[in-house]
Amino acid sequence: MRIVSPPARVYDSRRSNDPLPAQTVRSIPVGYDSGAVFVNLTVTGQNAPGYLTAWGAGPMPDVSNLNYGSEDLCNTSWVPVVDGHINVWSYSATHVLVDIQAVAD
Repeated sequence: MRIVSPPARVYDSRRSNDPLPAQTVRSIPVGYDSGAVFVNLTVTGQNAPGYLTAWGAGPMPDVSNLNYGSEDLCNTSWVPVVDGHINVWSYSATHVLVDIQAVAD
């Protein structure tokens, strides 16, 4: 494992004003080809309570990485990287931010 210093924001849907639609998968490039990344996942501007799931590839797992209400919220998780991307899905429409904290090659 290596720490990313300083942490790197690899995705912010607010920059393009393109929130993640409800119950839609978005593939996010993270700048690493394989292994796993320790990410800080943030939701902001959500239109309803829900949960966020992040994973590497294949079917979406039946677990959440972040459960949120009406307030902005963040949580850290290890997420596998497949072909340089992670997948993110949200129950409710929301803006999503992804910050890389560490990498496991």
